[in-house]
Amino acid sequence: MSCGRLISLALLGCLLLASSCGGGDAEANVEVSMPDVVEAEIGETVIINCEFSLPENSSYAYINWFSGEKMARKKIISLIQDKEDWAEDQYRDRLNIAKDFSLVIRKVTVQDAKTYICQVGLGSLGVSENQTKLQVSKAPELPEVQLVKDGFRAAEPTPQEIATCTARNGYPAPSIIWYKNREVLHPKDKETEIRATVITESSGLITILSMLSIQVVKEDREAQFHCQVNYTLMGTNKTAVSESFKINVLYATQNVTFTLDQANQELKEGDNATLVCEGDGNPPPEYTLFKTEDTQFLAPDGRLLFSSVLRNDSGVYVCKALDLHTFEEFAASVDLMVNYLDVPTIFPAGPQEPAEGEDLL
Repeated sequence: MSCGRLISLALLGCLLLASSCGGGDAEANVEVSMPDVVEAEIGETVIINCEFSLPENSSYAYINWFSGEKMARKKIISLIQDKEDWAEDQYRDRLNIAKDFSLVIRKVTVQDAKTYICQVGLGSLGVSENQTKLQVSKAPELPEVQLVKDGFRAAEPTPQEIATCTARNGYPAPSIIWYKNREVLHPKDKETEIRATVITESSGLITILSMLSIQVVKEDREAQFHCQVNYTLMGTNKTAVSESFKINVLYATQNVTFTLDQANQELKEGDNATLVCEGDGNPPPEYTLFKTEDTQFLAPDGRLLFSSVLRNDSGVYVCKALDLHTFEEFAASVDLMVNYLDVPTIFPAGPQEPAEGEDLL
């Protein structure tokens, strides 16, 4: 074998040894330029640039890409004489070195969030390197709200669990804020409690559940609630809002009214009329309507309809309302008056013969 051939083989062996070690090489005067931080969206492709300028009439010997910190790094891919070499087969489908020596990572995962080091072997000029921190993120799915139950009784002494807000498969961990009538709800002793649960999925993505508990009052029947998820995507703070919802507040009956729906109208025979009994509780009380104790009407909704009212329908009607939670009974009455007109009957008189001088009337 010729002497020149031996020298070439020896030089190549030295280059391969240097690329494998990744340390202990002489510092080169060539500067490797890399961004401090690169943002990537999970599932997408990211490119980490590695830029350097070679002196005139010189070329690179190898490019090494490592992951991890300087003292505990791991080689993942190399480029030697324009040929890629993967440290492990698991990297073949997702990692490549581009023509400009950038590292290309496809289908980014949570586990790719690391520090990446680009090392440039410059032959007799030595070795230069720099590093970039890769930060990954993913927007969570739209928040979902689920009510704990169908109804919530007012005036309970302690907060009741109302609803959960769930934001699934985000990264990094999002946070959840609750709103009532567009105002932020903060934890408050004996009034409002907010409890969060963080779940790390097998994929590394994070699901967060937030449970809202409040001390329910009657006025909450008109309140609008929703939750908001705060998260970071590609270095930018973002939000997502759930649909708003109301809660079914249960409270006892305190008052009952019993009225004629045409209150300002005089009824006459043949008119339609409706008597309406209404309690102010939720759920409504159980109604019993009657004219006398012996005459009860079937009116579960508290409404008694007369499709063609008669004079005999006149009289005092009573409504009794039973609250099925407190078992307290309420009563109210209404006086129904039906106007009528009897048509007079005229009977013709027999023939009369008035005497002379009598009035004909």
